[in-house]
Amino acid sequence: MDTCRSSTLEGQEFPRLADGKSESSVMRSTDLLALITSYQTGVLEEMVALSAVLKRRRFLLDLRKDFDEVAAVVEPWYRQYRTSRLDYLASCLPGHATGNLLIWAAASGSVDVVRWFVEGCHASFERFESSLDEAVAYGQVEVVQYLAQHIPLDKNSRNIERWNVAAQYGHLNMVEWLDAHNVGGCTRDVGQCAAWMGHLDIVQWVHVNRPERCSASECMVFAALNGHVEVVRWLDERSPTDESAARDAMETAARHGYVDVVRLLHTNHARLITIGAMQEAKNNGHLHVVKFLQSPSNLS
Repeated sequence: MDTCRSSTLEGQEFPRLADGKSESSVMRSTDLLALITSYQTGVLEEMVALSAVLKRRRFLLDLRKDFDEVAAVVEPWYRQYRTSRLDYLASCLPGHATGNLLIWAAASGSVDVVRWFVEGCHASFERFESSLDEAVAYGQVEVVQYLAQHIPLDKNSRNIERWNVAAQYGHLNMVEWLDAHNVGGCTRDVGQCAAWMGHLDIVQWVHVNRPERCSASECMVFAALNGHVEVVRWLDERSPTDESAARDAMETAARHGYVDVVRLLHTNHARLITIGAMQEAKNNGHLHVVKFLQSPSNLS
């Protein structure tokens, strides 16, 4: 490079460029180019897609809808850089987008990213609370354990809902952790949420470990609501003489067209009057259920 004498800028010595060759000389000088670009705003090429997906929404509280799309962009970048470029990435993003990154980290179990947010105070308390909610919903026990060291959970009004969410999404390990650490408390809703979504292992856990919080008859109706025949079978075996619960569950299943549940309960409770179930099926257009109940062998 054609130079004259050196010049000092902010304590760094760079060659003074000869006239007529400034532009090309700058472009060939790694030191000068780095210094100039450090004063410019923008996003590095490897962060363009990442930035776009994180900025798309104001705040991704419902990542379940978009998680796969977000993860397809964020996870390859994270695998390559881990936390080494998070400071730069955060400087390029608006606040809601960094919040979305925190939500992704909690939902995906990326504890080191969550730790970066906590140790650098890069998010508000409310967003840490929301990230803990997502970690519960995705069964990320390690993230919940870490955040629990920084978010008081002993009298947190969101704890009951966290129990319900863990049950709804089938995370028995999360239910056990919440119970072991006395976070909130197991309500009747926990068993009902698990039954509604067909998570038999959680229904069984609540029945065994919190029997005072588990109504087999109520859970059976919730299981019938979504046609979870194995959950209905297990609960019906726990209370084989409860004709009222069986009738409520059968009518619920008939209303929604779940003939397998109707058949199971009809078989287990031969003396059960089926007029209500037949009417529910007829009113809601489930003719296959009506046909089953009207067959001569099933009339009661």
